[in-house]
Amino acid sequence: MFDFEEVVAWVVSAVMMGFLMSMKIIGKFLYFETAQIWLNLAFALVMIFLFILGMKLMAYYYNCNIKIKLLSFRRYWWEDRFKLKWPFPVWLFLPLISFFISLGNFIWSAILTFDFEPKQSRMHRKWYEMEEREIAKIGLSGSALSLVFAIILRIVGLLNLAIYPVWLAFLSILPIGIGFKTFNGSRVMSVFMFVLSLFMLFLIKTAVWWALLIFCILIAGFVTFLFYRKFEQ
Repeated sequence: MFDFEEVVAWVVSAVMMGFLMSMKIIGKFLYFETAQIWLNLAFALVMIFLFILGMKLMAYYYNCNIKIKLLSFRRYWWEDRFKLKWPFPVWLFLPLISFFISLGNFIWSAILTFDFEPKQSRMHRKWYEMEEREIAKIGLSGSALSLVFAIILRIVGLLNLAIYPVWLAFLSILPIGIGFKTFNGSRVMSVFMFVLSLFMLFLIKTAVWWALLIFCILIAGFVTFLFYRKFEQ
């Protein structure tokens, strides 16, 4: 299910997340909580793995291979001639910039993307090539499983950790990397997941988790319905 490059992308993104979770900015000083580094690293490995697993399972359902990789770009304008010689490591700069600008209060965790390729087993289907809606479902599946993971953490009382998979789900829906693919594939599903994860960011630490979940789903469904009526019909 995972090749070597995907394992590297998974571990690198988790290490980046784990180290930044263990760093604190107090005043003008930067502190590193060495006692928490292994716990944070283990948590980040699990969180990123579940995010990837959600997309892998949906890709398997659609007879598609996806290759997970770190987020980077070379083209900085529409024409082909506007390209960098080497890929720019967005996966490195976004977390660091967000961490220091927010004084350690926020970490940009959505630093993965994927390439896709249909399997030969799709040959018996009417359409061999991947449909945009299928690609969107693959990308959103990672965010969906991250939200489920956040709810589990909330149920067992790990409130401080529950916010991280919600941020991962929310940032992965923004039109950067995976979010760009999902929005192009299905704006309706993207809007639903965007609103759902946005409300969960604010309500994940409330006392009654089941009321939170029902409320977020209802609000997300209502906003998605309005969006559909306004822009999709």
